[in-house]
Amino acid sequence: MTQAKSRLHFGFRISDFGFQSPIRIPQSAILLLLLLAAPAVLAARALTVDGEAIEGDLVAIDATPAVELRVGGAARRIPCADLQAIELRAAEPSPARESTALVLRNGDRLLGTIQGGSGRVVAVKSPLFGAAEIPLQALARIELPAPQPSQPFQASEKLDRLLFRNSETLDGTIESVEPTGLKFRSDLLGQVDVQFDRLATIALAGQAGAAPKPPEEGVHAIIHAADGTVVTGQLKGLRDGKLELQAHFGAPLALGLDSLLRIEFRGGRLVYLSDLEPAEVKETPMFDLVWHYRRDRSVDGNPLCLRGRVYRKGLGVHSRCELTYDLGGAYRRFLSDVGIDKEEKGKDELREDGNVDVKVLVDGKVLFERKGLTARDGPVPIDIDLTGAKRLTLLVDFGDKLDICDHADWAAARLIR
Repeated sequence: MTQAKSRLHFGFRISDFGFQSPIRIPQSAILLLLLLAAPAVLAARALTVDGEAIEGDLVAIDATPAVELRVGGAARRIPCADLQAIELRAAEPSPARESTALVLRNGDRLLGTIQGGSGRVVAVKSPLFGAAEIPLQALARIELPAPQPSQPFQASEKLDRLLFRNSETLDGTIESVEPTGLKFRSDLLGQVDVQFDRLATIALAGQAGAAPKPPEEGVHAIIHAADGTVVTGQLKGLRDGKLELQAHFGAPLALGLDSLLRIEFRGGRLVYLSDLEPAEVKETPMFDLVWHYRRDRSVDGNPLCLRGRVYRKGLGVHSRCELTYDLGGAYRRFLSDVGIDKEEKGKDELREDGNVDVKVLVDGKVLFERKGLTARDGPVPIDIDLTGAKRLTLLVDFGDKLDICDHADWAAARLIR
C-alpha cells in the first residue's frame, strides 16, 4: 500500500516562479503551518462569583465583556459580570530596579520610564504597554528608582512636594515635566530645575487632582502584571497576543498577555465591602486609643493575613468595632473569612495573641456568631443568605483578654447580587 501524499495548492502558477514541476509539501509541514497560523492560547483559571473554579485555555475576550475558555475541547463563554478574576500565572510581581512607578489616585500603578511631558501630562514608556500619557491631575505621586519611605509620601492639599534622596523636602508647584527632571517653582527658591536622579518621590497636591473614575454602569477590569503594573479600565478585546484596554485615566492600552498575572473584575455581580461606604461606624476603645478600621489593610496598615494567607481585599478592624452597611434588598449572599491577623514581629515569629467575639447581623438578627476567636483558629468562613435584606452589620467585640492584639480581619468580605 502506498501512502497518499498531501498537496497544498496556491492561487498562482508554479511556472511563474521558474519551476517546471509541481511542488509537493509533506503533511508534517502542513500541520506545522496550521499550528503557526492558529491563534495563541494561554492556560487560565476563571473564578466565578459563586465560587466555581473553571480551568481551560483562554482563547478570546470581547467587549461585552466576556471571556471564552476551551475546556476539555469545548468552548465555554463566561460573562465577566459573573467572574471574580481570571488567574493566568501563579507568581508575584517583580518590578525592575530601574523602573519608575506612577501611582494614580485610584490606586493604579504604572511601571515604566518617564519620557517627558508638560504642565498637564507625564509621558511614560513601558515594555508592557508601550507609550502613554497620564494626566497630572490623575497622579498621586511618582516614585523614582530610589529607596522609598515606609509610608506613602504625600503632599499638602495646595502644594506639590518633592522628597529628595537625602531626605530633604521642598514644597511648590510642578510647572513642567522633562525627560530628565522637573521645572519646579517654590516660594523659597523660585523656579528651579530638579533632576530625577536627585529625587526619591514626587507627590502631587491633593486638591489639584481627581481619581480616574470607572463608568457608573458596566463591568471594569483590574489588570495585574508581572512588572508590578496595576491598571483599571474597560476590556475591548484580545488581539495578536495583546489585551486591549481603555484605561480609566484616558489612554487606550495594549498589554502583552504573556506578561499578565491576573485580571480582576468590578461592577458585576460581586461587590467588595471595602469598596463601599458603611452607613454607620461605631468604634469603641477599651481605654483611650481608637484603632480606626482600614480598607484592604490590617489596622496596622499591613496586608491582610490570616494563617499565612494574604488577602488583597477586605477590612481590618480592632475591637470593639461595629460596621453597618445599607443593602436595599439588592444582594443574595454575604461571604467572608474572619480571623485574627497574624503579622510578622520578626523573621520567623508570628503573633499568637488576640481574642475576640464576632457576630454578623442581618436586619438586626444574629445569623453568625463565634466567641473566643484567636489567631490559632485560622480563618473562619462565613456564607450568609441576604435575600431581601436591608442592613448588614459586622461586629468584632472584646474577648477574654481585654483588647490585647485584637487585630481582626474581615478578609475578602463581599456581597453577591
